[in-house]
Amino acid sequence: MIDYLWGEIKEIIWKYDGKFQKIGFPEKGSTGYYSANITKEEIEKVDGILQILNVNTLNTRIIKIEDNHYKVLIASVTLKTSVHFAENTKIELVWGDFSPFLRRMVKNLEKAIPHAANKN
Repeated sequence: MIDYLWGEIKEIIWKYDGKFQKIGFPEKGSTGYYSANITKEEIEKVDGILQILNVNTLNTRIIKIEDNHYKVLIASVTLKTSVHFAENTKIELVWGDFSPFLRRMVKNLEKAIPHAANKN
């Protein structure tokens, strides 16, 4: 099973040409922040709608579901969802991306507080 899976992904992992040479928008580079089927113009449109919704894009990933339908994954401990429509576009906000890892980080940071040199 492992050999089969490795055979399926090894080329992509070690690929270093074309769009895999640099981090960037899907057409010209590789990124984990946007799905491969989204254009720069669509990203800018979704970012504009997120600004109207007062959603900071710093810790987000945008997944294009289909034309004019996007899922925005927001890194947070909180788990919740909401759906919004703007500019003939459906935006699903999904909080809780990386939640298990963030919960562990918060727990360990809280344990570290008594050992900190000061309150900062």
